[in-house]
Amino acid sequence: MQSQNIPKATVVGNSLGGWIATEFAVQHPEMVDKLVLVDAAGLAGKIQGFPADISIDLNPSTIAAWRTLLESIFYDKSGVTDELATHLFTNRMRNNDGYTIERALAGFAARPQFEDDKLKSIHAPTLVLWGRNDELISVDSAERFRRGIPGAKVVVFEHCGHVPQVEKPEEFNRALLEFLGG
Repeated sequence: MQSQNIPKATVVGNSLGGWIATEFAVQHPEMVDKLVLVDAAGLAGKIQGFPADISIDLNPSTIAAWRTLLESIFYDKSGVTDELATHLFTNRMRNNDGYTIERALAGFAARPQFEDDKLKSIHAPTLVLWGRNDELISVDSAERFRRGIPGAKVVVFEHCGHVPQVEKPEEFNRALLEFLGG
């Protein structure tokens, strides 16, 4: 933002990106016009697969593990195919980013930096969007973000998993555009 001379922006993050967006809003409130958290990580408590419960591999290194992760991300499992899992696995091998992801996850596990106690310092208008059927991060976290961030608004999408922007694009875009235009 500084190199592009952007003094203030709306920050949107999904999952780990939501955690990063939250921390950015805490550290740089003057740079955040609005904040949008989508099935965001970052609160203390049980998150499937991270860091203690390893039943879901967040850094899959096989096609089968990719399929398992995809099945935990989507409410509608019909789009989860062997072809999609193979495509993502192939991209992982091509990008060679497995080590980076593994180190990031290990860092979070070794030194948790949860946002719970920092939420009250966020004063940017905040929209929290969540899939009711998120298997990775419970919809209960949406309410925790709402209670923690003054004035935060929550929208929950029914029959939706961890990525409402993919599973419910029309509803997601409508809620986002309404928030941004308001």
